[in-house]
Amino acid sequence: MILYTACFLLFCLVAVIIGRYTIVKKLRVYEANFEFYIEFSNAFTDFVDSKQMGKADFQKYGWLLTKMDRMQNLLGYIGIVRYSNPMRREVFNNYPVILNEIPKLNDIYLDNNTIGSIQQALLRYNGITSEEISAIREQLNSYLKCFSEGIAQIVSGPFYVLSAFNLLSLSTVTWLINNKIYRGLSGLVVGIVWLTGFSSDFVTVLGFDPVKNYLAKQFNRDTIKNGNTRNRAVPVISLKSQIKQPLAAQPKKDSNISRTALGNDTFEVKSRPIRAVTPNNHRN
Repeated sequence: MILYTACFLLFCLVAVIIGRYTIVKKLRVYEANFEFYIEFSNAFTDFVDSKQMGKADFQKYGWLLTKMDRMQNLLGYIGIVRYSNPMRREVFNNYPVILNEIPKLNDIYLDNNTIGSIQQALLRYNGITSEEISAIREQLNSYLKCFSEGIAQIVSGPFYVLSAFNLLSLSTVTWLINNKIYRGLSGLVVGIVWLTGFSSDFVTVLGFDPVKNYLAKQFNRDTIKNGNTRNRAVPVISLKSQIKQPLAAQPKKDSNISRTALGNDTFEVKSRPIRAVTPNNHRN
């Protein structure tokens, strides 16, 4: 039992270390993406200001053209909007903002709609990413979150092995790990492992016999409440108590003598024969 408890504690420690490493790695990726967003946003602002002042900084514009694909990928669904062109009467439901609006900055006249569309997408990314970074930093302070993330990484180990042999793509593995169903199953595994470890520690502290007796009492009590008497103990009745014993021979009693018991003493009372009363005897 002590060896099992030690192995369980070692497993929990390894899971916490793996989970913390995974969360730190994820935090660094988000922080690097946010730094790139800040650099891209500053370059966009500097170019727009220089263009409005009549001194366009085409070096900034060239940098924006080379980095706009990465920025569009970071925006994700935020950078896909619905766009309508009233002049051409065209409507696009899946319109990548950065890829289509950044080249328009090189036009002779800057369009306020173009600038506004880019700014809105960048501001939305700023708000969402800032909240995600704050949430990830809070996870680092929770050992339970680190343990849960470590269990998820351990369970997902076979998927990475299949990806290493080109049997599954890395995008598929990432989708499986981030899936809500997979996260729910990982949480279930965490709960089972945590409950098993707690039970083992509980049994180790109290001993096996007291816990066994307590569980047996609870099981019998639940069985009686549910009306299930299959496992109930049946009282054994001795057959000797059911057999009538012969009465001992008693002395013949006098019909005129009756015995009256009073406490521990017995008194004999003689009774006289009763004479029938007739009308003639009553007159005499």
